[in-house]
Amino acid sequence: MGQAHIEYSLSSSSRYMSKLVSAFLYCAILTLPCLALNYPNESRAEELNNTCKEAVKRISTELASNYNVPIHNISVSRIPDHYRSPFQRSNQQLSIILGSKDVLPPRSSKGQTQFSRIENFLGSPGVQVRLAKQITDSCSNIAMVNFSLMNSGWINSHFRMPSGETNRAIPMECSATNPSITPWGYAVEC
Repeated sequence: MGQAHIEYSLSSSSRYMSKLVSAFLYCAILTLPCLALNYPNESRAEELNNTCKEAVKRISTELASNYNVPIHNISVSRIPDHYRSPFQRSNQQLSIILGSKDVLPPRSSKGQTQFSRIENFLGSPGVQVRLAKQITDSCSNIAMVNFSLMNSGWINSHFRMPSGETNRAIPMECSATNPSITPWGYAVEC
């Protein structure tokens, strides 16, 4: 597999950052099944097929090039036990964690700019649903896709539904649920 190549009509420093992000994403995609490191109920992530890896690579490239948001980590892990997936073979979630050490709290004008870009992306539900659907359509074992801001509680979850659609999570108050069971398609907000 050749090195990922992305062309931009940006300044030289932006091209350098783009190449750096590209190189990181290329390495991350190759090792994606090994990146399930940040979840308490994790088990070894299932191997992702090539179609899935290519979809994640395309989405990572789109996030870097079209939205100019830094990706901190991409991980695959088991869906938490408090969810009851309606799919027998789709028991994995893919999480794309956005950010860098400069973002939270914004430590510089660069960090503030990155935070604003991430905030704009995380505030764009239509874009996220489209990207999450590309992942769930290409990855048979992924039933949940999360976009989040590192070191924060900001997580936007998206679920593959039995109808084949991919929907953004429906918010649910903490008091409205049994803490041990969350209905499929909902996200508890405390």
